[in-house]
Amino acid sequence: MRKFFKKLKSKFSVYFITGSKKERKQKRSLSKKERIIKYTTIILFPVLAITSGVILGFRDYNNKNHKVEDVLVVTTSGVKRKIFLVSSDNYTIPLTVTMEQRTTLQQEIVDVFDMLKTTSKANSTYVSGFINENTKLKSFNLENKVLELNMSEEFFQTEFNNVNVIEALTLTFLQFEEIEEIKLFVEGQEVNYYNQIPIPSSLDYSFGINNEIASIKDMRNKEKVVVFGKRQYDKETSYLVPVTLYCDKGESDNITFVNGIKRKFRSDSLLRQVSLYQGIENMQEANEDFILKVNSTSLTDENYVSKDLFDLVNMSLELMGKDQLVSFNLEGESVQVDGVYELEDYSVSSTVINEVKL
Repeated sequence: MRKFFKKLKSKFSVYFITGSKKERKQKRSLSKKERIIKYTTIILFPVLAITSGVILGFRDYNNKNHKVEDVLVVTTSGVKRKIFLVSSDNYTIPLTVTMEQRTTLQQEIVDVFDMLKTTSKANSTYVSGFINENTKLKSFNLENKVLELNMSEEFFQTEFNNVNVIEALTLTFLQFEEIEEIKLFVEGQEVNYYNQIPIPSSLDYSFGINNEIASIKDMRNKEKVVVFGKRQYDKETSYLVPVTLYCDKGESDNITFVNGIKRKFRSDSLLRQVSLYQGIENMQEANEDFILKVNSTSLTDENYVSKDLFDLVNMSLELMGKDQLVSFNLEGESVQVDGVYELEDYSVSSTVINEVKL
């Protein structure tokens, strides 16, 4: 028995020794090329790991310190934007279009500019783009919420009403939260006149839209408001048209606004009152907040105020350059808006008006 265990031990000892020798032999037999690859990998891997950590840390630092230049990273495949085009009867009309989602604001600005050209995909029988198709956006700069657009000389070549062109161009870009003013340049020179029409050096909401002024007396002791009218072009085609008019000034902004929606449009305008406004009471109470008293016709089946009415009022305030929160009151009680649960999170840019399917 001892002899048996001795033999067994002897065999295992030989196996381990020879196995160990084989391993050492294999390691020594690595070629020069293989050794270079092996040691390079050993050295390079931790270097790459450290470098990646440094880069990620640097990016995180930049994000925290607002030094990242590209903005507006979005997650969905499409985004709704409002563009302003010009109608055949010289109205500046907002349209909602769904555009390809971009990763930066800069790319969106270029896309939106192309949608304003006479070859715009949003063109219809009655509404079309207004910038000459050969016009190039040579450069643009956005700093301190002021957008400077530098265009080629073809910008001056237009068949459309000059005021409509400036209104539509300005309001289209003011829809971006990052932009509060527009400055226009052609071939690097600031534009102070557009086809003999003087324009301000900085364009904002104060320029107005579809100004309805018959004479100077219309402005005396009046307040400027923007309300919507309905323009019916044919049996199947109608648009909501924002109009700047002057009305009696009330004790507070909500009263002035209601005075505006009660005003009749000029007979030659072919505009009709929007039926949604019938949900707003004629008599309002003065308040610091923009609270509108409404009646039952403003409600949906769920006894909430119609979101369409809410959107329409908010778009008017935006076009007047007023940053106010709209709320509603029915018979002394606050009423929620259908589909809007947090008014503070509401964004006017998300509203849909005169939607166009491209």
